[in-house]
Amino acid sequence: MDPLIRSALPPPTSVHGSLAGAFGGTRGAIRHEVCTWANLATLVRVLGAFALFAIGWRTGLLRWTLYGLLVYWVGDLLDGWLARALRQETLLGAQIDIVSDRISVIMFYISYIAHRPEKTLTALLFLVQFAVIDMYLSNQFVRWPVLSPNYFYMVDRETWKWLWSKPAKALNTGLVTLLLIGLPSQWPALVATLVLIGIRIKYSYRMLILTSELPAAPPVPGR
Repeated sequence: MDPLIRSALPPPTSVHGSLAGAFGGTRGAIRHEVCTWANLATLVRVLGAFALFAIGWRTGLLRWTLYGLLVYWVGDLLDGWLARALRQETLLGAQIDIVSDRISVIMFYISYIAHRPEKTLTALLFLVQFAVIDMYLSNQFVRWPVLSPNYFYMVDRETWKWLWSKPAKALNTGLVTLLLIGLPSQWPALVATLVLIGIRIKYSYRMLILTSELPAAPPVPGR
């Protein structure tokens, strides 16, 4: 990490320190992390999308699956906006959002390939990219005193630009899906997926370099 950026980061206790001390005890800390409008919006959009995906599966009508996708996308924008507007950004909220995104996308593609089995290859490759490689990368922010991947520019601007800036996130969550839905052939979406995988492999290596600069974990007692 650049020494200038390292010096600009807030001390770890400002994010990872004692929430119990900051919010009047353990119950206050738990309430601060869990009971937010942003987390409620995340829960509602996951359940709503799941219900619509299930209807699409049950009825065999693709439009219900697409309605579910729309609920996921709108809900994802809404919970992020609520967290920032109401100053409810928390470590737990960020991790819930990351997991919820993967659950929603997995459910969408399971339902979608039931309607369009000829696009299974691209769908499965995209799920490997989004639900495995990208999830690993998205959870690495907890190693630094930042609240979510949205603030990773404080650690490494290049990684943030390619993975979590607004254009990068839009391309990751929307490009392949729109190509797969909107075009009769899966090949453009497949090419886009392979590009995304290549980018994430590159930045997985960069992430290993960044984490190698962190203080070593204390030794396990008795070893």
